[in-house]
Amino acid sequence: SYNESTNKRSLTMNESRHIKKESLLKALEQSLGVVTVACKKASIPRSTYYKWLKEDEAFAIEVRDIENVALDFT
Repeated sequence: SYNESTNKRSLTMNESRHIKKESLLKALEQSLGVVTVACKKASIPRSTYYKWLKEDEAFAIEVRDIENVALDFT
């Protein structure tokens, strides 16, 4: 049915977004919190990063944790 295929598609999109977020978080860790470098490495526009930061509280918390670790290195 239409609803089932729509739900499957949105689940797939959510999974894909989750994988991209994980990839960006890993790149952010490797770049010691340098957003531009992490976005380039993960092939994700900076505008998307800032959108996720604003709209996804769990993502924002992960980013904050990475930034705090990065501060320890400097």
